[in-house]
Amino acid sequence: MDWVLENLQVVGAIVVAAAYWLNQAREAKAAEKERQRRAAEGLPEEEEEFEFEEEEIEAEVMGRRAVPPPLVQVKPPALPVPPVLTQDNSTELQRQEQLMDRLRQVRAERSASPASGAAATQRKVAAKGKGVVSAVPIGLKARLRNRGEVRRAMVLKEILGKPMGLE
Repeated sequence: MDWVLENLQVVGAIVVAAAYWLNQAREAKAAEKERQRRAAEGLPEEEEEFEFEEEEIEAEVMGRRAVPPPLVQVKPPALPVPPVLTQDNSTELQRQEQLMDRLRQVRAERSASPASGAAATQRKVAAKGKGVVSAVPIGLKARLRNRGEVRRAMVLKEILGKPMGLE
């Protein structure tokens, strides 16, 4: 029993070979019975009948190949030539010049108007009393009181600090 368990692969191969041999023997027996039945009924064997059909088909195909099919040449239809569009460009040029004149007028109005542009925005901010705020507070305590600076410090720590995987 130990030998069977130790050599399980060999035993498996022997079992598979025996099953294959038994299956082949059963198929051969069935084929022999079929041949005997055909012989008793006077029917030809399948192989002879099949070969006869192949010969008939080959003879028919060879007979057809003797005459090649006629060649047919098909010419593609001619495409119509698109008509050339002639257009009077003077109306388009006049329209473009009107637009350019209008653009020049708008630009002149903007530069002449005291309530437009960056200078006007700076005047509005100064009038509200806020003035220009410095981007960075000067001292460390002032920086820590400013929410924006605390956020900036946290982002810089994430970017420039030690990676989380190495901590």
